[in-house]
Amino acid sequence: MVTAYCLVRVKSDQIAEAYRKIRALSGVQEVASVYGEYDLVVKVKAIDLRALDKFVYGSLREISEVETTTTMIVSRLI
Repeated sequence: MVTAYCLVRVKSDQIAEAYRKIRALSGVQEVASVYGEYDLVVKVKAIDLRALDKFVYGSLREISEVETTTTMIVSRLI
C-alpha cells in the first residue's frame, strides 16, 4: 500500500467545487483546505505506484478546477 499527500493549487474562487470533486475520488482519505502556496492537501492511499500514477494523472489532474499538483509519497523509513 502506498500513502501520498498531494498538494493542489486550484483556480481562483473554485476551492469549494474542487474540494467536493476531489473528496469523491476513490482512494482519497482526507482533504484539507490550507493557507499558503497551495489551496488543498489531499491524503490518498493506493495499492501501488501504478495506481497512484493513475489517480494523479487520470483523476486528480483531470478536475477542471485543478491548476497544479505536487505529490509527496510517504516514506517507510521510520
